[in-house]
Amino acid sequence: MLFAKYREMCYHGKMNFGTHLKYLRLEAGLSVQEAARKAAISPSYWYDLEGRGFEPTLSKALRIATALGVDIDTLTKCVNQ
Repeated sequence: MLFAKYREMCYHGKMNFGTHLKYLRLEAGLSVQEAARKAAISPSYWYDLEGRGFEPTLSKALRIATALGVDIDTLTKCVNQ
């Protein structure tokens, strides 16, 4: 199963925001470009979120959650604080 490792990492809280975001995007079946367009942010910013450890503002996080079809709690769960 593609997401088995992800689910295990999520369960144990061993995940950063970027990794979690990438798996949610893949689970939604979206490319970076599609997800960024739906969230009204640039693809380069999305890449920064997934790969460079950036964290979005609350307003951008809400748009990202909506673009991925999840609520804000799902977007932020599993993430190391």
